[in-house]
Amino acid sequence: MKFKINVGDFKNLSISNEIPKHLEEYHIPGSYIESYVAAFGSITLQYIKAGDFDFTYCISDAVSEDTLLYISTLNPSLLCFTSLKGTHQAYINSFGDLVFEKSQFNIFYTTTLQADILLKKDYRQIFIIIDYPINFFLYSLKFFPALESLKDQIESLQSVLVASKNLRLNAQCLDLIRKLIHSPFSESTKDFHIEIIKELMTRLLNLVVENGKWINSLQINELESIYTAKEFIDNNLPYHHSISFIARKAGINEQKLKQGFKAIFGMGLYAYYRNEILKIASMELEQTNKSIKQIALHNGYKDANNFSAAFKNKFGMTPKEWRKKKRRY
Repeated sequence: MKFKINVGDFKNLSISNEIPKHLEEYHIPGSYIESYVAAFGSITLQYIKAGDFDFTYCISDAVSEDTLLYISTLNPSLLCFTSLKGTHQAYINSFGDLVFEKSQFNIFYTTTLQADILLKKDYRQIFIIIDYPINFFLYSLKFFPALESLKDQIESLQSVLVASKNLRLNAQCLDLIRKLIHSPFSESTKDFHIEIIKELMTRLLNLVVENGKWINSLQINELESIYTAKEFIDNNLPYHHSISFIARKAGINEQKLKQGFKAIFGMGLYAYYRNEILKIASMELEQTNKSIKQIALHNGYKDANNFSAAFKNKFGMTPKEWRKKKRRY
């Protein structure tokens, strides 16, 4: 995939293989970097090749004039384009004009790609393009009978826009992308990235089949806040804080936090807190000589009987039975 920038003001242009300091938060360690900084602003591209899978992470930062980013390929390509920040107006040969709102994606196949991405002035815009092996995509279609006709179109070298309209990512897809762009890349972590990219395609195709139904209206910045909330809980165990306090700490609406947390982690904040302190209690039973009453109090239970009931509900045995069994080994 080749990229070319078209902008009027290239004064004081510098090209480097380093992330500009003000964009350090977006750096993927281990990626190949191309940064263009000039009077017009800055555009940074980060490339990662994980086996047969490639992805490009692009950040344009408050360019002073509208800028076109040309993208081209000479060979057949199966690409997933996702807007992570800002609205992206794209012209893609065979498909015409497409507008990607924040957190929207589409998947397309072309024999040769010619695309223009408009980067609007005065905004920070971020997108990611994942280049999937065509054979992997065709294999994935086997699990989605509703999309079976796409296989024939691709094998006959017809251009294909997988979703009839750009679709919005759900919380699970946003979580996978978050892991992808926040995880350092190296040869030893390559398989981790590949598994994420594969799983993402499965989830995206599922969204296509569901025709774009979006249960969890989470933006990527809200997802970041939810993870901040989780880290706050983890770092302050066994102390308990109200959900409203945690929401303020994480910088997110309380309702969004409750809904999003449950969507991602499969349980509410209080249930997660209780689950984690019971794990701590189980370790204290194994590794210390504290009484069960002391362990209960340390983990927020004023009544040892309530603690024992909660512990048995989670682990299938009482604290006393747990301690006896674990210490036997």
